[in-house]
Amino acid sequence: MPLLDFQKYFSNKISSYQAVNHGGNNLLFRVKTDGGDYLIKKYADPFLQFDGYNRGNNEFSSISKLRKAGLANIPNPISYFPSDHVAVYSFIDGDTLNSSKVTKTNILDLATFLTHMHNLPTGTVSTFQKIRTPGTSLSMLLERVEARYLNLVSFFDGSNEAKDFIYGDVKRSLEILKKDLLQEQNINKELSLFKQAILHGDFGVHNMILRKDDSFFVDFEYCGRDDPVNEVLGFLHHDRSRGISTYLFDLFLDEYRNKIDFNSDFDNRLRRSDPIIGMEWVLIYLNPFNSKQLKHMNFSREIIEDIEVLRKERLGKARAKLGRLRVIEN
Repeated sequence: MPLLDFQKYFSNKISSYQAVNHGGNNLLFRVKTDGGDYLIKKYADPFLQFDGYNRGNNEFSSISKLRKAGLANIPNPISYFPSDHVAVYSFIDGDTLNSSKVTKTNILDLATFLTHMHNLPTGTVSTFQKIRTPGTSLSMLLERVEARYLNLVSFFDGSNEAKDFIYGDVKRSLEILKKDLLQEQNINKELSLFKQAILHGDFGVHNMILRKDDSFFVDFEYCGRDDPVNEVLGFLHHDRSRGISTYLFDLFLDEYRNKIDFNSDFDNRLRRSDPIIGMEWVLIYLNPFNSKQLKHMNFSREIIEDIEVLRKERLGKARAKLGRLRVIEN
């Protein structure tokens, strides 16, 4: 995007801009103006999403409401241009964090932020739409994973090795998981609005920015209301959390339990949903074998230089994740 294209988003004169390197799904630019520094976020066209999901609209709206609700350590939304799929935010200058470098202080900051957001009152929660793929019951979580698997096999593109794994091991494990879950008496019971919370949607150290003694959180594209257990499990299973020690994970869970307002059945919901979220991450790892997902990945990363290298890496991670899935105990 040339400089002149950026100027139309600002009343102040732009002096320079530079691309921000990141591993996300969009194009980011730091823009310097005579009024300060800003972040331009260019979102992928909703057409590239299998369900037409509008990341830009949801993120800008969510951050605006969260700021009004009192969350200060998040970007300040400046303006949104829906026809261009472009948003302007305050620029948060700081350092990103690798999971292998996470400290006790970082973990406590993560837990504090998440419980602050999850403890927002029901009146605020009700103003948010449900997350992109809701999981307020076990059956809805299962349907979410089955839909992801169906999307993968419908647009499969890859080697025979990957095909054998997806149509063999993954399919069998998903069938076993479904059989076990269907024995649950309350599989269709939906979590009440009172117990739902506002979820970040992609919570973890990869969306945390450190600046001196402060921690900031970014990337709210998938923000919405749902069962908070799913967000906690998403953090524990996330690829960007693989370097975090068991001790720090346990510390995070203890801190979260101590600060969350509603936790009477938290551990039971955590245990029952754990293998479903784990299976979801198996399928997320396999995205490079989905031709439609590849179009979206190419937008955010320009061109994937060696798709086969990426596929080999992701296939290995999917195999490892599937091998570690916990067996459900009835």
